[in-house]
Amino acid sequence: MMSRQLSMPARRLLWTFVGAFVFALAAGGTLLWVASAATDEQTYRFCVNEAGKVRLLDAPHVEQDAPPPPRPDSDSCRRSEHLIEIPTDRRVTELEAAAESMGSSLAEVLASLVIVQGDVAGAQDAVEGMQATIDELLAAMASATADIGALQTDVASAQTGIGGLQGSIADLEERVAALEAAVATPTPTPTGSVMSQVLAILGETGVVAPLVDPAQQLTFTTAGAIQQVFTWTKLLNEFDTPVSTQGTIEVVTFNGIDEGATSQPNGYWVTGDGSTDTPFSIGVWVNLTRTGRENLLVRDSGSGRGSWRFGTNRLLLRDQSARSQVRRDRNTVPSLETWHFLVVTYSGAGGPGAANGITMYEDGVVAASTATNAGGYLAMEPAPHRLTVAQSLPSVQFLEGKMAGGGLGPFFVHAELTPAQIAQLDALGRAALGI
Repeated sequence: MMSRQLSMPARRLLWTFVGAFVFALAAGGTLLWVASAATDEQTYRFCVNEAGKVRLLDAPHVEQDAPPPPRPDSDSCRRSEHLIEIPTDRRVTELEAAAESMGSSLAEVLASLVIVQGDVAGAQDAVEGMQATIDELLAAMASATADIGALQTDVASAQTGIGGLQGSIADLEERVAALEAAVATPTPTPTGSVMSQVLAILGETGVVAPLVDPAQQLTFTTAGAIQQVFTWTKLLNEFDTPVSTQGTIEVVTFNGIDEGATSQPNGYWVTGDGSTDTPFSIGVWVNLTRTGRENLLVRDSGSGRGSWRFGTNRLLLRDQSARSQVRRDRNTVPSLETWHFLVVTYSGAGGPGAANGITMYEDGVVAASTATNAGGYLAMEPAPHRLTVAQSLPSVQFLEGKMAGGGLGPFFVHAELTPAQIAQLDALGRAALGI
């Protein structure tokens, strides 16, 4: 039937028209009575045009004694009208009950939606709280990352400091070993001359330059393995500062300008044959008045390019044929205006790593130093060069400061002295100088 095919809005419009239609009939004197208990399907049929006018086509005869409804103008709708059929059986009542039931269910659904909406709002609040917690965690992680970076920097700095400390510990261990050797070595007794005691420690190849000869003002002669004559650049009594005495030792003061001494060429100072080097040691007691690499003892050819050069903070070895040299430098210079016992020893190692065989001492203990080697170095040449004191040749570099003479004068020996021997010489010198 038509009513079963209409949508809900159409049905609502239909009931509006039906109400209007029933009201019109009642007002006109004809009352339609539809029994809700009717059992037979009965239908009102009427036409509606676009202007909203209603025209009855057919109506059910509900009761036996009721008057018949008015006759319709015709039994069909015109072209401009629409046919509407309204059932009057109990199905209408059932439809209304179903609509009420659906309305009740819809209310329950709406109530459930309200509850769900509340749950959604609560969930949104929980999500916002979780987001805030995540933001706090991210901030904490960023701060922790920065702290880790700073910690890594501190660890790297600490590792660098540890490396430097390890180097210092190694240097201290060397000094302690030398001090222990010095403590184990008894202080020389004053019996016999200082010169004889020094020569006894140096051995049969040792030579000492006393600097002062009471009978001569222009020369002095070495004591020990050889007697080599040295000549001053000017008379000793014409030096800017006269010879003085420290303890029991005579002291010569050099002006750093034109005061020094030189020997004649002698093969005794040779420390290599061009293929191999030989061991040697040099020592001097000095009191410096200026910093720099002051020349103390130099084996020189006369051109400033000797086979070896010993200064206040360096020993240099030269291979003249290869035009190559190696050296070892002290890491610090001796302090000024105080007496120091400076010694250097060489093992005679030779070759490109010759500087590794050099050891430097200050005041009886090993001094920290750095080796500089050269690939072309093989050995020193055997030419019989001169030996100079407090200067180099040509006479352009002179020592400024004091140098002890007598038994504590500069020494040379064809041997690599031991730490114990050097400690013994230091103790002997301090006793003689009274320091």
